[in-house]
Amino acid sequence: LELATLLASGSSRAGHRDAVTRSSHQRRPPPSFMPPAVPSGPDFASPAGEVTALLGDESGGRSAAQELAQAIVAGANDGIVTFDEWRRFTLWNPAMELLYGVPSTEVIGRTLDECFPALARSWLRDAYDAALRGETVSLPAREITSRSTGRTAIVDATYRPLYDAHGRRIGGVGTLRDITRERETAHRLARLSAIAEQTNEGVVMTDAAGCIVWVNAAWQRITGWTLIEVAGRTPGAVLRGPYSLPDARVVIREALAAGQPYSGTIVN
Repeated sequence: LELATLLASGSSRAGHRDAVTRSSHQRRPPPSFMPPAVPSGPDFASPAGEVTALLGDESGGRSAAQELAQAIVAGANDGIVTFDEWRRFTLWNPAMELLYGVPSTEVIGRTLDECFPALARSWLRDAYDAALRGETVSLPAREITSRSTGRTAIVDATYRPLYDAHGRRIGGVGTLRDITRERETAHRLARLSAIAEQTNEGVVMTDAAGCIVWVNAAWQRITGWTLIEVAGRTPGAVLRGPYSLPDARVVIREALAAGQPYSGTIVN
């Protein structure tokens, strides 16, 4: 949000001086949107350069802070979008291009309803309007289908008001985090856990550091240890006694450290 505010300060000086006031939600007829032309040349070969051209200040000079903010926005993994009080897009970073399958050149200066009428009608217009009223809204697990690839992504979206450097509300900013892989992993683990719970063999899962994060019911029955008692500890720390085989522990430890499986008989 601070990055978007920093970028907005440049945009405000470039002609977006009409802000949404806190006392009235009635919008004036939108003026024609004329973003600065993107100069040609190596300085504008990257998406960051395009963002700079659209949000540069009147003198054309850019502060170091603005340059850094623009580079971060352009390289962010999360989708970042900003819009003015008429819901016209003023920033559309490369992550948004990937999610929606629409390049920034096709949305900058155009309204939400022009670019995405179906999404606007279903839920997106309400989120934009809430941000323009000064509210912050979080929308978990929303589906967005890319126009170019047809891939459907699941995103957590947050929309909040956007202020310039003087504290004037000039629009809104949205951030979209792609959680598709996270949800797929969670569903896969849930299925594996359900299978592991049905087996009579003890199953224990650890994190990368070797600390226990999950055990099944059979493991608890065989060992006598509950998950609450062993969570965060290593299996060797709780399954160790006078008849334990030290050589077996060394072999298991070395195999796991090398990323290899271990199969054998041990005595606890």
